[in-house]
Amino acid sequence: MGRLLVFMLGLVSMPVFASMPPPYAVVLIDYLDSRPLTDADIFPSLHPMVEFTANGPGVDAVVWPRSLSYRFVKIRFQNPMSTPHTATLTITGASFTTPLGVSNLTIPLPNNQLSFPAYGEAEKTLSIGGLPDYVAKGELAVNFTLIANTPGGTSLSGGFAVEAYLTEADSTGVQNPVWRNVLDHACAWAMGKQGAYDVAESCTLGLYHSGLFSYIGGASNYFKADDESILIHYDLTQFFEDTYLGNWTNGDCKDVSGYLHITLLALGVENETVQEWPSPEVGIRTNPIAPIGSDSADPSSYNLTFWNFHQICVFDFSVFDACLALMYDPGGNVYMEPPLLWTVNSWWQWPNWGYPGNGRPQFYGLVDGYIGAPSGLVNRTGTSVEIVEVR
Repeated sequence: MGRLLVFMLGLVSMPVFASMPPPYAVVLIDYLDSRPLTDADIFPSLHPMVEFTANGPGVDAVVWPRSLSYRFVKIRFQNPMSTPHTATLTITGASFTTPLGVSNLTIPLPNNQLSFPAYGEAEKTLSIGGLPDYVAKGELAVNFTLIANTPGGTSLSGGFAVEAYLTEADSTGVQNPVWRNVLDHACAWAMGKQGAYDVAESCTLGLYHSGLFSYIGGASNYFKADDESILIHYDLTQFFEDTYLGNWTNGDCKDVSGYLHITLLALGVENETVQEWPSPEVGIRTNPIAPIGSDSADPSSYNLTFWNFHQICVFDFSVFDACLALMYDPGGNVYMEPPLLWTVNSWWQWPNWGYPGNGRPQFYGLVDGYIGAPSGLVNRTGTSVEIVEVR
C-alpha cells in the first residue's frame, strides 16, 4: 500500500490554559465521484470508496477523469464541546503538485459557517477548481482553519492530502476497477498529455524505455490462456511481484503488448491486442530491430530476427508497438524508436522505392521477407486476442 493519509491537526497558536477544550476532530473525508480502485495487494477486493473515516479503513488515493469542472470533497468535523455553536471554516491554501509543477487551486466558500450541536458533527462539501485538464498523478493538498464563534471555544488548524490520479477518460475493460499500480506507470508515462492519440504514443514510448521488460522469445510469462479454454488472462499480480524491486522482467511480445493494452485501458483509451501472422504461416525474417530492454539510440542494438508472428496494440486502426524499435520509419527516415501511430500496412511492410543501391532494406517496417527466402513481399493476416480477465 502507499503512504497513509496525512493530517496536520492541532490548536491554532494561542496561550494554553488548563480549561481549554480539545480541538475539533476530522471524522470523515470523502472525495466524491472517485472511481473504483484496487491494487496488486488486495485484488479482487476494492479500496473503500470513502477515503478517510475516524475508525478506518481508508485509502490515500483518488481517481478522476481529467476535466476543467469542479471536483467535490466532503469533510466532516466532530464538536468536542457540550455547547451548541457555530464555527468559521477558512481555506488557507490548496494545491496540486506533480513533476510538472504546482497548480494553485481555488475553493470558493460562499457560506463558511458550520453549525454544531453539542458533541455533534457538522460537514461541508468543498468545491475544488483549478485541477489541470491533462493526465497526471500528484498530491492534492488542502489547508484550513476552523474556529468556534464563541468565547473560549475550540479551534483546529489542519489540512489533508491525497494522491490524485487524473485519467484521460473513465478506466474501462479489465481496468474497471482500475489498479493503482497500473496508474502509477500510466500516469507517469502520459503526464501532461491530452487526447487518446498523445496518451497512446506516450505510454508506448514510456513502456519501451521503462526498464520493466527485457525481451525474450518463447512462452509468455503473464499473457496466458487458461488450460481449459482459449480465454486469455493477464497475471498482473505476478507481474508486480516480479517488478517490485525495480528489476527487469523477461517478456515476449504478448506480455509487452498486453501490458500496454492494460495501461491504456487504465487511462480510458480503448484499444485491442492483435496478432499479425504471415500468410502462408512459414514465419518471417524481420528488418533489424532493437527489442525492448535495448538502447534504441545505439545502432549496435539492431539485429534481424525470425518470428512466427508478432503481437501489437491497435487503436483506431493505428499500431502502437512497445516491444521493439525500428531503424527507419515507413518514409525511410532514420527513426530508432517504437512504431507509433503507424497504419498496420506501413508497420508490417512498406516498399523502399529507391531500392536497390541505397544501402537500405528493400522494405521498411517490421518484415523483410519469409524465413528461408530472399527479401520480398509477405502477405499478412491479423487476429484480435482479447484479455478477458486480470489476476
